[in-house]
Amino acid sequence: MLFWPFSLSYFGFSTAMMSIFDVGLEIVGLLLAGEVMFFNGDLRRLLSVEKRNVWMFFPFLALVMSMLFFAVDVPISPLVYHILSSRLLASIVFGHIVLVVFLAVSTVQGLRGLVLDLFHSGMNKSD
Repeated sequence: MLFWPFSLSYFGFSTAMMSIFDVGLEIVGLLLAGEVMFFNGDLRRLLSVEKRNVWMFFPFLALVMSMLFFAVDVPISPLVYHILSSRLLASIVFGHIVLVVFLAVSTVQGLRGLVLDLFHSGMNKSD
């Protein structure tokens, strides 16, 4: 759905390409992105305590909301059983969980940086 909750019209071909090749491409893309982030120093910056990491909340929210969007219509136990019944689906879901955890840690580190910055600026004003 393109503009959910404002419109229920669908966008796309309504087909899922669940092949080993597609899942392999997604896993290789995730690994390559992680490697590029590591060698560029982005991974260290995103996991450090800096207030600019607070902006990681928006991709975190978008990913969690898209994951919850598909879990709304189906009860959780059949959904988990369906995911675990296929290694392809399980590997895709595992990759998304890793991404969500990474974004959550980065967001928390940003919040820590924001609080520390506010705390240090408050300490400087009292001097």
